[in-house]
Amino acid sequence: MMKPGKWLLTGIWLTACGAVQAGVAPGPDAEVSPPEQSMPGSVPIALSAVTQALKHFQLLTVAETGAAPRLLRSRHGRVLLHNGEQAYVRGRLHLGQQYGVYRDMGELVDERTQTHYGHRIMLTGMVTARAQLQPELTGVAINSLSRDIRAGDLLLPWSARGEPSAVYHAVPGPALAAGRVLAIGHEGSVAIPYDVVWLNKGRRDGVREGHLYDVFRPADVLPSLAVARVMLIQTREHASAALVIDSRETVRAGDELGEPAYDELSF
Repeated sequence: MMKPGKWLLTGIWLTACGAVQAGVAPGPDAEVSPPEQSMPGSVPIALSAVTQALKHFQLLTVAETGAAPRLLRSRHGRVLLHNGEQAYVRGRLHLGQQYGVYRDMGELVDERTQTHYGHRIMLTGMVTARAQLQPELTGVAINSLSRDIRAGDLLLPWSARGEPSAVYHAVPGPALAAGRVLAIGHEGSVAIPYDVVWLNKGRRDGVREGHLYDVFRPADVLPSLAVARVMLIQTREHASAALVIDSRETVRAGDELGEPAYDELSF
């Protein structure tokens, strides 16, 4: 077992016959370097893609979402905020600490079963707490933007949030009954490689980080078409986030999950 921090995962290569090959490099500052020749049917998965996805997309409980501090507006009254601007936050923060700013994407809901899984959030930028103006009003400085930052976005302490704690062991996941894509991580309606999608299966269903699934487009008459492959990167009790690692077509909400097929048509 590799100790977190001692080794870095440089890539995972999935062979056409289903074998898994992982590349590692020593030290936290090691360069990520893919192999000179890819194996037939292989897909390289960069650690940076997994790390970025974990930092940018999270799932909070309703209570966590409601308790999180919220951006109000800039000092000049703007609701669309800019890099380097000073802004106000409703809530008490730790002065000098960095916070991630997240867009509340709404509840993750399975429309077929009416199951509610929590609130999807997406990173929009970073701020630093500068001044406690009132007991529940804090002044912050906007440090960086991943997307547009808006009034109403919520704040969470940054620290090492989203850093992988161990190497993923990429293997086909267990068979799932009625597994499917519930939502796309970002604000668009389709996902492409290195985008995040939310699934309706979690730890209670036996899935874990690193499990692989093919994504199938349902069809009325013809067999379902495998349109993409995903790897689970974050699992909750009843839902999971997965990274699209390759695709023939875009992934959409409602697409189904199935066992990865390693053949001449493999991704």
